[in-house]
Amino acid sequence: MDNIRTTVIIPKELLKAAKLAAIERQTSVSGLIQEGLKEVVQRKKSPKKDNRLLNLLGKRSIGIKKIRREDIYDDYLRKKISS
Repeated sequence: MDNIRTTVIIPKELLKAAKLAAIERQTSVSGLIQEGLKEVVQRKKSPKKDNRLLNLLGKRSIGIKKIRREDIYDDYLRKKISS
């Protein structure tokens, strides 16, 4: 694969953090950027992972009926009155 030189404009603090991360990983800032871009591109190619994430975030039904606020208060008041 041919490499192409490009210019990226980022905040100074982000560049400092990237340089430190590159040193810790024993790579270059360019290597970190390549790694990050590959990850983003790969994520777009595999939407199945996104669906799993949505399931974890509760965007999909897991078969449990949603509890309404009114039902909670009704149960609370019934218990309070009967005690």
